[in-house]
Amino acid sequence: MRIIYLHGFASGPSSRKAQIFAGRLRNAGAGVAVPALDGGDFEGLTITGQYEILRREAAGGPVTLIGSSMGGYLAVLYASRQPAEVERLILLAPAFHFHSRWPLFLGE
Repeated sequence: MRIIYLHGFASGPSSRKAQIFAGRLRNAGAGVAVPALDGGDFEGLTITGQYEILRREAAGGPVTLIGSSMGGYLAVLYASRQPAEVERLILLAPAFHFHSRWPLFLGE
């Protein structure tokens, strides 16, 4: 089983949550990848860029996607566009409708 853990917006592969999930899943025998969704350029971070990182990591599937927050949004986006590649989705507080909610908190 191949699993890809997708971290949240201001998080990364070394976050405590990512490390706990990856460690426990590997101990259970799963192959786990935790890509850095910013591609090394947090200031230039885009959904398109994150999607491309996930596309390369998934490499045609089949995969299980675990997504936290923004990673959950990305997982659903990918699964909706590549349904034959995604066997399972596990979503942890996915950031649905973030584009309409963020201006309420951050201002225009």
